[in-house]
Amino acid sequence: MPYDARSRGYVPHVDRCDVAQFITFRLGDSVPAKIIADWRAELALSKQFKPDAARLTALRRRIERFEDAGHGECHLARAEIADLVQSTLLLWHGQRYELFAWCIMPNHVHVLCCCNADDDLGSIVHCWKSFTAHRANRILQRQGRFWMPEYHTAGCATPNTLTAP
Repeated sequence: MPYDARSRGYVPHVDRCDVAQFITFRLGDSVPAKIIADWRAELALSKQFKPDAARLTALRRRIERFEDAGHGECHLARAEIADLVQSTLLLWHGQRYELFAWCIMPNHVHVLCCCNADDDLGSIVHCWKSFTAHRANRILQRQGRFWMPEYHTAGCATPNTLTAP
């Protein structure tokens, strides 16, 4: 059972193939660097608390509210960009992973999936982001970073409790 805890200096996450993962990845301009630094500092201070502590719950809610507020240029609000992301998510469903649900917001994407035992979540998310970034930048006639460098996850359920599309 592959199990890999990572951070790369951004958002910590756990890659596991035996549980469905709730993944969030955001556009490159959706969260200013100052806010990320503040969140990191608060998370570092919060390591002394239990995962269900009120302080951590409040931080998670603030992060979710910020994500959902639609900061940045919100390229995913454009139908052709959202369609590109959706078709990319569906491209490897049933081959590299089981896709259970997804939601494309104006500046970030939520995905619920479980990777196959011979693959890993990091490479799957990298493929999604690389594939869509090149094409989206071409559509938008722009260059540069499209997605933020990292993503975050939350293990949520064993795969047999979910139903794929």
